[in-house]
Amino acid sequence: MTDLEELPIQNSDFTLVPAGPERTAELARVRAEMSVTHHSAPYCAQPR
Repeated sequence: MTDLEELPIQNSDFTLVPAGPERTAELARVRAEMSVTHHSAPYCAQPR
């Protein structure tokens, strides 16, 4: 996604956290879920 390259600080609090392999995988999953909910506003308020 090119818009992320234009906003380098968007995920700074994730990328600056020193993490082990399992933590990195968890953060990647959380980032993916945040990306989905961020771009799917109508579904944000629904319980998962």
